[in-house]
Amino acid sequence: MLLANLKPVDEYHPNNQRVAILREPFKMDLGFAEIPEPNEDEIRIKIAFVGICGSDLECYRGNRHPEFLSFPNRLGH
Repeated sequence: MLLANLKPVDEYHPNNQRVAILREPFKMDLGFAEIPEPNEDEIRIKIAFVGICGSDLECYRGNRHPEFLSFPNRLGH
């Protein structure tokens, strides 16, 4: 799975987004990350809602193999 390399920022940063950060199995925090600028071959879309899927739930429960996940990690897509 490919995730954007998001830079953590505080809630007052002018270009932030809320992210769910999985610190370890069964321990998750809410935080903020900078919204990255799109590359030349990418576009930015405004997201209204996000959710979790089965792979996110497996990560939260600690059921994913180590090659798939490192901590901390951002969930939701």
